[in-house]
Amino acid sequence: MKSKHVIAVLVLFLASATFISGCVQEAEEMQSVSQLLQNPVYDTEVKIYGEVSLLGELNCPCFNFTSGGEAMQVWYDAMDEDGVTKPPVSVEGIVNGDWIIVTGELRAGSDNEKLNDFWASSIEESEGKMKKAKKGDTVKVHYTGKLEDGSVFDTSINRAAMQFKIGEGNLIAAFEEGVVGMEIGEWKTVNIPAEEAYGIHHEELMRVINKSELPEGMQTEVGQQLQMQRPDGQVVTVTISEVTESSITIDANHPLAGKDLTFDIQLVEVD
Repeated sequence: MKSKHVIAVLVLFLASATFISGCVQEAEEMQSVSQLLQNPVYDTEVKIYGEVSLLGELNCPCFNFTSGGEAMQVWYDAMDEDGVTKPPVSVEGIVNGDWIIVTGELRAGSDNEKLNDFWASSIEESEGKMKKAKKGDTVKVHYTGKLEDGSVFDTSINRAAMQFKIGEGNLIAAFEEGVVGMEIGEWKTVNIPAEEAYGIHHEELMRVINKSELPEGMQTEVGQQLQMQRPDGQVVTVTISEVTESSITIDANHPLAGKDLTFDIQLVEVD
């Protein structure tokens, strides 16, 4: 390839790689029971959702509230402690097995003893949001992707949850299928072999280019990503896999091609 042609088709790819595509939007302020208990905020009003159980079966004006394997007790009356009092909240019409939304506070308890008691200030129906994920649902998830050695290559933790429609085909099929049947707040580990992730690694997609053909002064290093324009005009992303004194080796395979992947997934929301 002529030097001028290489200069024309190679440009630095400045955007960081995204390994899972999808429309990402900010998660709502409402949390599941499991989310709140995993990152508790005490004596501050929050809105949470979960499933009702043991209503009318406990020796207190309270019920068990669960999601994702985590549970707390929601008090709707007799909320009076250390000079703090809340008015009673009606549970009329609520039955065990209902998914509801509760606004209130996770109590720190006396002497800052950490409890799983939640004082309700309002209770509302879930409007059908709290269900298991199925094909065709639009969902939000948090995920962490890891390689076989345990190293993390991508995660949504500490940023917005990822939104996608199950079955639409915008993500790895096995990832989407892994979400089916999950409950809100639930964590699940999905193992995906290379063949079902980004495919096997094809040696024919690698090429050696002399440095003399690169733009003058261009800095190159292993892992750097470039864009190359194919004869048909399509732009593809390649990765520098090797650098010598006289040449670089570029790889047009996906950076995760040939690698088995593991995803830890939490279902945040189902629509």
